[in-house]
Amino acid sequence: LNCKVNSTSRFERKHYFWHDLPHGYQITQQRWPLGGSGTLRVKRGVGTAEGRHQQKKKGNKKNKKKDKQDKEGNNSDEGSYFDVGIDRVQVEIDTAKTTTVTNGNNNTTTSLIDLNRAGAPLIEIVFQPTIRSSSEAADAVETVRKVLKFAGTCDGRMESGNMRVDLNVSVAKILDGEEENGGGDETAPGNDDASDPANEMYASHLPSNVGQRTEVKNLNSLRQVVASAEYEAVRQVAATEAAEGVAGSPGRETRTFDPKTQRTVRVRDKGGAVDYRFMPEPDLPPVVLNERVLGGMTLDEYLCKYLPESPDMAMKRLGVEYALDDKVAAVLTTEPEIVRMYEDAVRVAAEEIGTGGSDGKNSKEYRRIASSVSNWLCNDLFALWKAEEGNGSIVSADTSPVDASRLGALVAAMHDNTLSTPMGKKVLSVMYNEEPSLGPREIAEFKGWRVITDMEELQKLCRDIICEKSNEKQLEQYKSGGRNVKKMSKFFLGKIMAASRGNAHPGLAAEALDHVLDEVAPDARGK
Repeated sequence: LNCKVNSTSRFERKHYFWHDLPHGYQITQQRWPLGGSGTLRVKRGVGTAEGRHQQKKKGNKKNKKKDKQDKEGNNSDEGSYFDVGIDRVQVEIDTAKTTTVTNGNNNTTTSLIDLNRAGAPLIEIVFQPTIRSSSEAADAVETVRKVLKFAGTCDGRMESGNMRVDLNVSVAKILDGEEENGGGDETAPGNDDASDPANEMYASHLPSNVGQRTEVKNLNSLRQVVASAEYEAVRQVAATEAAEGVAGSPGRETRTFDPKTQRTVRVRDKGGAVDYRFMPEPDLPPVVLNERVLGGMTLDEYLCKYLPESPDMAMKRLGVEYALDDKVAAVLTTEPEIVRMYEDAVRVAAEEIGTGGSDGKNSKEYRRIASSVSNWLCNDLFALWKAEEGNGSIVSADTSPVDASRLGALVAAMHDNTLSTPMGKKVLSVMYNEEPSLGPREIAEFKGWRVITDMEELQKLCRDIICEKSNEKQLEQYKSGGRNVKKMSKFFLGKIMAASRGNAHPGLAAEALDHVLDEVAPDARGK
């Protein structure tokens, strides 16, 4: 998150009464957080289905020329990214889980409280108010989710409550001569965030006439983030316009999102910093990150040594080391386990073929292997995982029936012509669904799947096909020369592939066919 990590952070008690807080206060780090002043680089479109569809469409073959122009600098790519400020990263305790049940008979609601998670520690990441749309909010959440998954902080499964979003929404009229992105006067009326001493730094990010903000709690999907932001914006605009000419404006409050109605529902009024009566936590000492705690290293040295690779760093590295396209590298870096699986599979394939080692990494053959592994992993193996997820199972790189060693061996078997691509797909299916331990070559041998590469065997097969009585007419057409040479060559090659059940090596079979046809009709090509 590119934050400044504080060498000393302290805990405080934040007092408020609500049924999900059995202590009557929450332990947090309002004034002395673990870190802050960070910046998150966010790619537009990663958090919405429409944005991901546009990125996929951009990667189609028809758009490769445009993509190449963009890469060469003919069109700037800066517009596809935006920055979100990170105010602070703090440690605090969780509240109880509240589940609201609606009684359809009398239209009443009941709140059920699960206290099991109350008091459990969590990390809260607080953004600065620089997000200006529902899609930007979803993009920022998805980017943070990917960073946390990659760092091993959490598995990022929002639907299970592993990661939740509290969304703050406010609206403002854009006045003449004022930019939409903020820059308002921190003393302007109605700018509640800017007038709050704890949030003076926000004034430069907010329009001068921004209204009171509402907080929508515990959103557990990107769709909920988008839907709640859009509903709140419309609701607040309507409330503001209705209150024009009347003292006051829509109040500052906490709300929740109802997935069934796709609306937010008021929960309670939201207090300010004074209402929460912050006080130092007397039972917990400060967190001090000094050289004694960090094993003789400074904080910067410790972070440099132990901070894990970020998704962006991994994406750039894969592009350099394996000559991968940015879009392929982005798919591989969704999880660190996939990166490890990919690199291990490339290593296995290269070693089996004999192109491993540092000297071979820059060779064209090594790059072809790396490209082939990425294709089989991102297309074929991912498709098998997705099919299982559709049946209710969760499959990842760590739990996949086909691991890195067998995937690498499969690519190697196709690279050295032991298997053809159609055979490889069949072997992969068998490895995944039937044989959890056998390698691809063993399966191919057991099933009788092998690529015919011996020229004498291929030439004999070609002669048998050409001399078949049912193909006499096509042979005469070939002998007539002209356009029939190419047309009938394709016909015979198709017959050869069918007779071999796809086992004949296409390139070598075509070469063998040309040799046999030149024997049978040596003058046909010259006509």
